[in-house]
Amino acid sequence: MRALLVRLHRYLSLACAVFWLVQALTGVLLVYRLEIYDALIPGAQKPIDMAAVEQTLIRLEHDNPGWTRNSIWASGSGAHRFDIVLDTPDGSRNRYWRVDGAGQVLQVGPVSEDGGGSHFFNALTRLHYTLFMGDAGRWIIAVSGMLLISNIIIALKMAWPRKGQALNALKPASLGNLRVKLFSWHRAVGLWLAFPAMVMVLFGVGEAFEDEIGGWLGVKADGPEAAQVIAVTPTIGLNAAIKTALPLYPAAAISGIGFPSADAPWYTITLRQSAEPVKAYGRTKVWVGTDGQVLKTHDPLKAPLARQFTKFLYPAHTGEAFGSLGRALACAIGLWLLGMGALGVAMWIARHRQSARKGG
Repeated sequence: MRALLVRLHRYLSLACAVFWLVQALTGVLLVYRLEIYDALIPGAQKPIDMAAVEQTLIRLEHDNPGWTRNSIWASGSGAHRFDIVLDTPDGSRNRYWRVDGAGQVLQVGPVSEDGGGSHFFNALTRLHYTLFMGDAGRWIIAVSGMLLISNIIIALKMAWPRKGQALNALKPASLGNLRVKLFSWHRAVGLWLAFPAMVMVLFGVGEAFEDEIGGWLGVKADGPEAAQVIAVTPTIGLNAAIKTALPLYPAAAISGIGFPSADAPWYTITLRQSAEPVKAYGRTKVWVGTDGQVLKTHDPLKAPLARQFTKFLYPAHTGEAFGSLGRALACAIGLWLLGMGALGVAMWIARHRQSARKGG
């Protein structure tokens, strides 16, 4: 039985190694992507003044005739910065201006495919979640994730210590030849994080199909019905819309602003409450009509359990739901998986060298 488990563990690892290592490496880099990207942009942190940000928006529209406002998003790093996104006259989402809390422009660039300005990190995100293959990539990632969980279970079955030997199993051996030491390290390190790794991978598999799971659970979309809203002119300004929304959630931080359009004549103010499991982009929303009236609100902390569950999958996978320690654990699990792969390769090399010496 043990010999069968060893072969199954080895062949699963070989078959899926590339997928697992790509997931681990990209996952480690993505855990702190928002902080890393913002740290690369010079500029001191300044208090948030949305009136000043609105004046910068107005100036950018004046300097770019025909361009229209698309949205504003917080940078997500906690540095009090925002991305102002404008559309070109042909309607394509084209350019962003990263500004500090006082509205001073820090960086200008084309909007990447997934939004924002970091083409590198957005490419990593697509690679991590879809392998650049859309829905087919999501399925591949999900299957490889389930195989990874199965492989960890097989490894635990083989490595589980006998009664009274738990502490010894968790401590790598310092005696013996290289092959013995590598096996001891592989076993000990594997036991350290096997259980949290399985949980985090399982959340990742679920997060890949958040919309489908939401559909099965009957989760409904947010937002007011456009047919029931009458647009008025002149519209209220951005700062006035924010001042209307924030008193409803006075301790919340601004995550994003969507502007009125012909199809949706309202501001969509996205906020983040401190109790939300996500770190960067909250899911609290206030829809403010062009006349300054609150049309609808959405408090994710009071949402139906089915919706809370589906929206918990992403922050649980990234560790955000568990605070700073959770994010550090997510990063550690990625490094753990890379380390387990390296130890596995080292064991294979040591075994073949030993066999070659015996054969010689």
